[in-house]
Amino acid sequence: MRIDEIIDEIKSRLDIVDVISEYLHLKKTGANFKGLCPFHDEKTPSFTVSPSKQFYYCFGCGESGDVISFLKKIENVSFNEALRILSERAGVKFDPKHFDGKDEESEFRSRLLAVLSSAKEIYAETLRESTRAMNYLLNERSLSMEIIERFSIGYAPDTKDYLLKRLLQRGYDERLIRDAGLTIGFQGGSYDLLRNRIVFPIFNPRGETIGFGGRLMPLPEDSVNELPKYINSPETPLFKKGENLFGYHQAKDAIKKEGFAIITEGYMDVIMCHQHGFSNVVAPLGTALTPRQLRILKKLTERIILLFDGDTAGINATRRAIQIFIEENLRPEILFLPHGEDPDSFIRRYGPDEFKRLFERTENLIDFYLSKTSPSLLTETVKEIISIISKVEDGIIRAEYIRRLSERTGIRESIIFDEILKSSKKTLKKKKIPLGMDESTLLLKNKRLREEELLMAVIIHHPDKTEFILREIEDNDVEDPILKRIFFELREFTKHGRENEITSLLDLLPSEGKKTIATLILDVMIDNEDIDKLIMDCLKGIKLRRLNRRVEEAKKNGDLLTLQELIRERKELLNTSLKMVMK
Repeated sequence: MRIDEIIDEIKSRLDIVDVISEYLHLKKTGANFKGLCPFHDEKTPSFTVSPSKQFYYCFGCGESGDVISFLKKIENVSFNEALRILSERAGVKFDPKHFDGKDEESEFRSRLLAVLSSAKEIYAETLRESTRAMNYLLNERSLSMEIIERFSIGYAPDTKDYLLKRLLQRGYDERLIRDAGLTIGFQGGSYDLLRNRIVFPIFNPRGETIGFGGRLMPLPEDSVNELPKYINSPETPLFKKGENLFGYHQAKDAIKKEGFAIITEGYMDVIMCHQHGFSNVVAPLGTALTPRQLRILKKLTERIILLFDGDTAGINATRRAIQIFIEENLRPEILFLPHGEDPDSFIRRYGPDEFKRLFERTENLIDFYLSKTSPSLLTETVKEIISIISKVEDGIIRAEYIRRLSERTGIRESIIFDEILKSSKKTLKKKKIPLGMDESTLLLKNKRLREEELLMAVIIHHPDKTEFILREIEDNDVEDPILKRIFFELREFTKHGRENEITSLLDLLPSEGKKTIATLILDVMIDNEDIDKLIMDCLKGIKLRRLNRRVEEAKKNGDLLTLQELIRERKELLNTSLKMVMK
């Protein structure tokens, strides 16, 4: 097949809604789906997907395209790489040689993924060969073989170049191995990053290995150890700590099913929760929770529970996380286990049902802050809470917080509200309206569409009417410069038999043109039963405007004969329209 045929085959086998739903939570609104845009920060969903046109558009930032352009953007890969990923999903054979020239970026990413996948296999094989490592996981940590396999847990022996030698034997280049973050340079040589550690592969949302975390094996009690208990792969072109979550690939389906996500602290917490049937649990990658990680979860659910240790470190981590929740317009729910308990020990001691009941008793930010303060610090704590509430954009949520703070402290709601206003004035900054969301855009849905806009909508939804409409419209009939450009490009498409590829026009248009096309695709519904009447009415309206322009020109030039003829034509056109309406 030619490359264009391969692309068409991939797109025909995949539903854009299914693909995008793996990256963000979409809600059906009429004939379309909406969600929070993954390409810019927003509080109100403006990212719209049309299943009938297999097309998406964000009215906030202007991003648009088909399933291929979405994957290319969301995964930050080349067009070639996006096609490779989607072709595998669609079951379409794809040979990159169909493209002229080399896609070096795609090839490099593919090589990195290949060496990381091989490393995962080697670590897993080595774990099964190590009695000591298997005993630690099965007996000391009580992991099941099923969970070990689900998370592809492995083992790195206490040898400086064990993995390096195994990968070289498989034909991988030493430089590539280092670029993948698997080795480190020292005194002119390369040595394994992970040694004497249980290895936890880190996956991207598609299940491809992009990095590793390593937990140091327990050492004899009398030995001196200065090594960190946990280390992660360094950042690479594939792996960014602050942009990924441990367990996300295994948890994403459960998060959507359960309707909420749980963020805990470490790898073993995640794994043990999954082992006990709580598969909607994830964890940061050895760093504090980041806005990017929270946005990843926000695409799937807006209910996110923080499950941290109740020690000083866990409390401080919760305080930092709350600030990020507020910035992302999310309502934090907080849960601390009893002192000395982790998810595994709690579930084994009290059972899965009791663990599940904990999530019905989570704290909100008001209760959290007040429960962690003392009477002598109450005033300062209340001021801190008020500062946080002042940043909450949702009026209903803000009112709930004010009411709860009043109930817990006895301070009148009116006083709290006054203090919030004072705090807001100190921090208030003028916000820019995102591209595409200015006042004129908001009014667009309420305004009456002009005839040429309606005809463009007809062309989009009924490509078989394109040739007739274009034949009846003259260039000067379209006054709006954006629509004029769209009609021009559409004529060029039609010359090459591409009138069915209206969404491909987006690549040729400026941002305003893209917005116009997207609006006509997503927001305008055409009544199929009256389609021909709609076309004729629009064409008559355009012809009437055309005659009116010529009448004004004839008056200006004093051409009475032409003026009489034009007035006669206009009268006939109006009478014809009236007769059609009366029928």
